[in-house]
Amino acid sequence: MSPTHRLVPREVRNYRTIFGVFLALLIGPITGCGVSQNGVVQVSTNAFDFGQVAVSTKARRIVVTVTNPGNAAVALASNVSGNTDFILNPSVSCPSSVAAGGSCSIVFTYLPSATGTATATLALTYSSAQKTATENVSITGTGVTLDAGDSLVTATNNPLVASYIYHPTSAGTVAVEFGLDTSYGRKTWAVPTPANGSALSIYVAGMQPNSTYHMRALFTAADGSVMPDTDHTFTTGTFNSEVLPKISVTTGTGTPQPGIELLDSTAGTDPNYLEAYATDLKGNLIWAYNIPDRQASTIIQPIKLLPNGHFLMILSYNSQSVATDGAPVPGTLDVLREIDLAGNPVREISADTLNTKLAAGKDGPLNCYVKDLDGNGSVEQLVTCFIHGQEYPFLGKDQLELALPGLKRSHLRYDEVAGKDIRYLFGNQLDDARVLHVDTLASLCLFNTGHGNFTPKALPPELQLSPVFSFTSLDTLATPHALLPKPVLHRWLAAGNFYGVQPYEGRYDAANPTIFTYDRDFHCIGAITQQPGEWRDAKRLQCRGRNLILLAQNNGELQFVVNGH
Repeated sequence: MSPTHRLVPREVRNYRTIFGVFLALLIGPITGCGVSQNGVVQVSTNAFDFGQVAVSTKARRIVVTVTNPGNAAVALASNVSGNTDFILNPSVSCPSSVAAGGSCSIVFTYLPSATGTATATLALTYSSAQKTATENVSITGTGVTLDAGDSLVTATNNPLVASYIYHPTSAGTVAVEFGLDTSYGRKTWAVPTPANGSALSIYVAGMQPNSTYHMRALFTAADGSVMPDTDHTFTTGTFNSEVLPKISVTTGTGTPQPGIELLDSTAGTDPNYLEAYATDLKGNLIWAYNIPDRQASTIIQPIKLLPNGHFLMILSYNSQSVATDGAPVPGTLDVLREIDLAGNPVREISADTLNTKLAAGKDGPLNCYVKDLDGNGSVEQLVTCFIHGQEYPFLGKDQLELALPGLKRSHLRYDEVAGKDIRYLFGNQLDDARVLHVDTLASLCLFNTGHGNFTPKALPPELQLSPVFSFTSLDTLATPHALLPKPVLHRWLAAGNFYGVQPYEGRYDAANPTIFTYDRDFHCIGAITQQPGEWRDAKRLQCRGRNLILLAQNNGELQFVVNGH
């Protein structure tokens, strides 16, 4: 029989793999504490030091966190002056305004071009209806030269993660072994040396708080010979005691597989308790992510370890509270974020812009032209989208030529079609084509209000991540619909995902089978998180007095789920 799972409102994942092996990562100290207030916003620090970084090696850090404690949005402008080795990362930094009660972080990359100390100034100008003010943050860093075979260990903005910088002597791979003494015992994964022969940085994690660790690089040359680096020591820090999880471990019979526990918390007594953390099998904390721009309602739902050692997570409000507290105010943190092992944002996208690639209903509709464009008797479908008022094909040159080989003869080079709209490519061929329009890209419900009229209601954000293929009711519907007024709170389960897409687009696999309800709007109240899949159907069953959900997936086993409450 297939495994049985219980519905849970949040996720706990068990990754059976040695933490240090898979959670080291190629990239490259946090300083400053306290809060500066200018009457408009609060900034976490007025001075940040990257510390020592090897020349031509990148170090990415959160330099400052900005908080707006007021009840109205505040405009924000950022200006950087000084050494150009400090590079602002706008795609993962504060936008042009900070919402009421909101926070955001500003991320910089330091790429030293020479040895010695470099400085820059970040000027943050805030404007509200009452006041305009500028807050300056001084940024420093020190470039150091590492000769071949030299190394350097520095802190990161995660107190449990070290950055090990090593300059290889030749081409090969580099790993770092570490432990509480010089017998080490744990080792990161092996990272290829840079093609240009420069130094590289590996994140080292899997260490307990307030402990001194020994670590050294292991360089493996192309001929298989291994050269150990000199021993370094690194002392970990910790997080504030009030945000640390209380963990107890009960050991049963048998021997567990080696690995760690990666947990996504469900509750805490402090508004800033750690939302995501990892422990060894004895319950010792060995990694955590403390959300720098967390708001009072922010939770992680869920967190996922990626093959490159990064983490992917949804940072959003607790959707279960919407039924009692109402919809979140504009500016509430609601993003899909990728972070590296030290907690630095790598990339993120907000829920509002997940569909920016297609942009239906924003710059213009999503169009589909249906016509036999090359006269070969086969009808083609040309999908287009609008960017700044111009209409462009959604697919690139290679994909278009699979259906329309003639394009290759008329436009041999990529630069001939780069940035060109559909009229340049097809001229008047589309004038007599059948055109289909899409103005809304969302999974939604249409309520029949009578006389041929329907009222659309979008499903919860958790169901906007992937196509939905199946719905099933978890309750006996007492009221036919009438927009399901209180006190009727009916529950449904929706399931989907779709893997069969072009590789550059990325498969749609982020949606778990999700339980949702309706109370003036649709709200997520739980999810089945134990197993991914392409879910194609769901049925509610009763067996020996128990409510079960039968889930069917594409190319996978049937799953039976206990209908929890």
